[in-house]
Amino acid sequence: YPGLHLALGASKSYGEFARLRMCAGGFMLYGGIGKDYLLDGVNSDKLLWHAGFGLYFSFGGYEPNSDISFGFSFAENAAWEGKSMMIDLDYTHWFGESQRFGVFAGGGIGWGNLKNALDTDSDEHTKFAWNVEVGLTVRICSF
Repeated sequence: YPGLHLALGASKSYGEFARLRMCAGGFMLYGGIGKDYLLDGVNSDKLLWHAGFGLYFSFGGYEPNSDISFGFSFAENAAWEGKSMMIDLDYTHWFGESQRFGVFAGGGIGWGNLKNALDTDSDEHTKFAWNVEVGLTVRICSF
């Protein structure tokens, strides 16, 4: 099951994005870039990015075509000024014997506007951030 995946999706936090996800030994690294065209968030004029690490779980014999991933990401977020830190949870379902193509859906919660988190002179504070995302994924290679 371990491999490198390319995901194309849309989300509240990451805009319309392309993400690479590398899974091996139960761990994963992921990152992507995007632009917010659909929801027109406060950072829709910026190139958005996100990077994270976490765990993934394959269901093995019970549901061999599915996995759940859980990660922590740092991002330039579409909806909140400054950087954000998110806790991401995604479900992926793969199709066919080769499990080459799939769909994913997920979400997350976290903190936006981190640039003011330690600034005691600022009147602005971190804000509750949330995310919902959906998309398509393709397995580039397995290892």
